[in-house]
Formats: sequence, structure tokens, C-alpha cells
Amino acid sequence: MFRTSVTAATLLAIAILAGWSPTAPAADDLADRFAALPAISALAVAPDGRRIALMCERDGHYAACVYELDAIDKPPQVIRTRPEQRLRGLDWAGPEWVLLSVDITEDLTAVTLNRRLVRLSRIIAHNVRTGEGSSLLVNTETGFTTDLTGITAKPAATPDEVLMIALFQRIPRDPFSRIGSEEDNIRTGLYQVNLKSGKGRLVEDGGPDTTDIIADPEGRPIARVEYDPKRRRDRIYRLDSGGSATLIFESPQAGRASYSVAGLLSGGRGLAVGAYADAGLLTPNALDLATGKLGALEGMPVGVDFDGWIQDGSAASIVGFRFAGDGAPQQFLDPALQRARNMLSKALPGKVVTLESWSADRMTIGLSVAGPGEPGAYYLFDAGQKALSPVGVAYPQLSTLPIATTTRVRYAARDGLEIDAYLTLPPGRKPTDGPFPLLLMPHGGPFTRDDAGFDWWSGYFAQRGYAVFKPNFRGSRGYGLAFREKGYNEFGGAMIDDIIDGAKYLEAKQIADPGRVCAMGGSYGGYAALMIPIRDPSIIKCAIAVNAVTEPDEIIGEMIKRYGGASGALDFWEDYLGSRFRDAGSKAAISPLRNAKAIKVPVLLLHATQDTTVPIEQSRALKRRMEEAGGSVRLVELAGGEHFLDTSAMRRTLLTEADDFLRSRLPAGSPPNAPPR
Repeated sequence: MFRTSVTAATLLAIAILAGWSPTAPAADDLADRFAALPAISALAVAPDGRRIALMCERDGHYAACVYELDAIDKPPQVIRTRPEQRLRGLDWAGPEWVLLSVDITEDLTAVTLNRRLVRLSRIIAHNVRTGEGSSLLVNTETGFTTDLTGITAKPAATPDEVLMIALFQRIPRDPFSRIGSEEDNIRTGLYQVNLKSGKGRLVEDGGPDTTDIIADPEGRPIARVEYDPKRRRDRIYRLDSGGSATLIFESPQAGRASYSVAGLLSGGRGLAVGAYADAGLLTPNALDLATGKLGALEGMPVGVDFDGWIQDGSAASIVGFRFAGDGAPQQFLDPALQRARNMLSKALPGKVVTLESWSADRMTIGLSVAGPGEPGAYYLFDAGQKALSPVGVAYPQLSTLPIATTTRVRYAARDGLEIDAYLTLPPGRKPTDGPFPLLLMPHGGPFTRDDAGFDWWSGYFAQRGYAVFKPNFRGSRGYGLAFREKGYNEFGGAMIDDIIDGAKYLEAKQIADPGRVCAMGGSYGGYAALMIPIRDPSIIKCAIAVNAVTEPDEIIGEMIKRYGGASGALDFWEDYLGSRFRDAGSKAAISPLRNAKAIKVPVLLLHATQDTTVPIEQSRALKRRMEEAGGSVRLVELAGGEHFLDTSAMRRTLLTEADDFLRSRLPAGSPPNAPPR
């Protein structure tokens, strides 16, 4: 790794930019390139700045690659997860302990009777010097807790321990007795967890209504958060040294989005709380622990939503926040980090600079850099020397391909609501070169959003000659509470109409060819692709649905199985879907399964057999129903795959199956330099 002074010229000189290829690769080779997992997808700097851990690709799967910065030419220490584990992220807990977040799919039918596949999220601790390690919080009472990844503090005084928040089941000493109700026995606790053994010691029992317990950097519990599902209100308590709890805040409005508490602001400036302001925008706030006063933090741009907090390694110290926009721009409360980001952003105009991780002294900073539609590149910044060293690029195999440009588009839905969207065109093409064959590609969620960042799925089809359109329909994240609430009860209604209206807008602008439009998406996006021909039979010629919801009412049933008849999760889904007690006709109207006869276009279904988010039976049922109705449908089962398609093999199957399907039904012609398939 070489170092260079931070100036605009030198930074741009070392940036890894995509260039034009004299001839485009054949389709099969192109699929291999885009299906490959990123060579680097995350970077974490050890607290002492002597090591970095990369989430890297090995043999088509994610692994962790640990480098010694003082001996960077040495091969990395590669940490692979077991075959049944899927790596989701990584972090550090001290100079020697790397933490791997993994998912495991388990069949718990024999245990729960009403559940089949369940995703268990865990943290694996690995000491990079000794090789010691364990799965964290392996206590009996947390054995069936689905998510054990909540690290709330990493006390420096105990380098082999962390503080974790977790649901646990209170086990009575007498197994034949009953302590309270079943709901009372499911509680939230704060655990002190040993990294070597994985065992945890309960240090704070929050009870059955608690959703979070906040600790300070030394690991002392300082606040408790509760949610009342009946009143739909949040309550925040200060935990005093004597063991007492004092109510300091209660959300003022029932039925609105919750006041999410992320942790303790750096410097002990209060709790980090996300809340909707009077103008309806989500804002970052500080909650004073002494007075309970809520005050907005400075640094938010006007007219956009707050989009998440930035942790300094754990929830014990929140050092900044992100706001909605391309690349989730950052604003730091920590002066040293903000200075570094300002310097780097100024040196790289037109690029999104994201500080990913940093050493405790802020002298070594890991960052990613990307432009619209470009795969990212990773660097290390030496704040003392003001020097930048390249680490690598996410997709080196794409560096010789022309960039498919992505631009922001705004259009009006049929009721006048302004909709933000992103349009990706084939490389070298402009909107005036249309009309193009169009792929409508709504996002999943539905409470997420799309932006101008690189996406392997849409990027592949842009290279194949298609225009790809991603609308942030009503109900999407990032546009304020009023925009979100316009999606309530519109899961299969106005949210779908917004997507249809986007296609009509592009047709009117002669960007999209009216005779060559197909809908394609995953999860909720797959559901939307199936609902579009039901809402408007004339708008598309085909649909591709990946891990798609086909019977939305089953989501409500699943939430009740998991969390009972009153929970924040159930509230969320009833906001979008409508009440579980609504009439049968309303439920049927938004169900692709119950409207299978109305789907007159060819449909390609792809579904992972180990999907714990949307069970594969949803696609199997739709296939049977469409075949009974005489429809054109094909189901490709992705054996061993999960909802997020996190292996190169799964992604390649998706791209090649979808490409073959489109070539026979929606041919794109030959983009510049592209050979026929």
C-alpha cells in the first residue's frame, strides 16, 4: 500500500475509475462478473489502529480478512464461517478481538410446533492473536432468542468482555410451577459477556415491556426504554445508581412512529433519540438524562429525513448521524471525524465519501468512496500525515466496463403526489436516445428506499441494454412522516399505482417503449411486480418476482406467532396492510395468490428454499394457482439460498434465469459493443 498527500489531483489520480472496454463481454461472462460477491464489502479499523478487518470474498462466500498494517504485504488471516453460517458484518472489540455477525437458518418445527425455518443472528468472537473464540451469549435462557447481536458497550477496563442486550426466557427454578404469564417470562436483559467462553451474566433485568437498555462506556446501565403496544407510546427511564428507575420521557403522540433510542451520545451529552418534528421530518435529538428535555441536534439539512446513527464501535457512544440522500451522507458530532470527512469530501468532488471505521485516537480512518452508479473503493486515511492509502475496490472485475449512469427523476403520481425515482440507462446512452425497453424495479421493505448507488442486479441489466427504473413510492423511507403515512393501508393499492405512474411518465417522455416494459423485484418488490398486472393489465408484458410475498395476510399471522397479539412489529405491518380484522374483500384485493386468474402476463418466480423472511411456500402456492388458471408461470427454486441471496452462485442463477426469460419476451436489442447471446 502506498501513501500520497491528500489533494484533489492526487486523490483522483489513485481513485479506481471504470473505463471503457473496446468490446463488451459475452452475456455469460457478464453474469459471472456481476454475480460475484464484492471483493470488499466492509472495512473495520482496530481500536489501536494496527489492524484492519475486511469483509471479503472467498470461493463465492463472505469471509473476514484481517491485515497487519505494519506488515501489509503479508497474506491476510482469513476467518471463514462454518457452512451453515452466513457472514453479515464485522467489527472489533479491542485490539485483538474481531466480532463476526452471522446468520444461521434453523428448523424449529419440533420445538415451536407453529414455526418452520427461523433465522438466528449471532456474534462470533475471534482473537486474531491466540485463535481463541466463541459464539456470544450461549446461555440456556437465550438459546431460542432470534437476535443476539446487540452490543451496547465495550468497556476498556475489561478487554475480554462486552455488554449485550438480549431477549431471554425466565426459567423457573421449579419446572412444574408457573411464574406469572407466558408473556412475563419473555424479558429484555443486559448481559456482561465473556469473549473467550461466550457465557453471559445478567446485570440488568428490564422486564417484559423493555425494548432496550442503554449503558455508558464503562458498562453501567443508565437508561431503559419501554414500548406500550396498547397505547403505542414509548417511555424512557433513567436508571439511578441506587437501582431506582425514574420516568423522564413519554412520547407525546400515540399511533405515530416510535421514538427510537440508539444509545449514549459521545461525551455524555444525553441519549440519541430519533423523533418526528412538528414539520413531519425525522430528526436526530439529544434527550437530557437529568431533565428529560428533548432537543434537536444541529447539522441536519433542511427538508430531508434523518436516516440513522453512527456508533463509535458500540451504542455506548454515538458520534454522528446520517441523513436521507444518495449514499446516506454523514454528519459527525465528533470534531476530528467531521474535519476528516470535510477534507476528504472537498478533495473528491462528485463522490460520496463515507467514513466506515476509525481507531480510538481518530488517527487511522477507513473510508469508502463512490460516484453515482459506480462500485465503491476503500481507503485508509492517516489523519496525522494527511495521507491516503488505497485498500481495494469492491468489484475489480467490473473496472473495464463502461459505467451505466444513474440519475434522479421526479414525477407526479395520479393524485399529484411527487415521487422521487432513479433511472439507470445502458452505458453511453442518454434519455434522448430512447425509447428503451424498461425494467420497473421497485424496492423491497416496503419501508426502505433506493438511491443512485451501485446495484449489481440493475447494473447487469443496464449493461444488457435495458433501462432500469427504481421509484421511491409513497410509504418509502426518507421523505417525512406525511409521505410515509400516505402508504398506510396502501400496500397493494396506491403504492403499486405510484410504480405504474412512473412507467407511464417514462413512456410519455419517450424514454420507455410502451410495448417493452417488464416488472422485476425482490421481496416487497417482487410482490409489487405481481400486483402491477392485476392493477393495470396493459402496462407490462412480463413479471419477475424473487422471494416475493404472494399472500400478504400471512405476514400478520407470522407477526402474531412471533411476538403475540400486541407488538411494535404487528403495529408496523397493520399500518401498511390494514387491520387484521378488516373484511375479507379488502384482504383479497391485495393478494396476488387470490387474484392469480387476473395475472395474464408471463411470470418468472425465483425463491430461496431457506428463506426465513418470506417462506418459499408463498411462491409454490402462486405457481399452483396460476397453473390451475391456465397462466404462464415458471418457478426456479434456489436450493439452500436465503432471502438476501448472499452467494455468487445464487446471484448468477438469478441473473441468467431472468436474462433468458427477458430475451424471449422483452428483447433489448444490442447495446453498444454487445455481442448477440
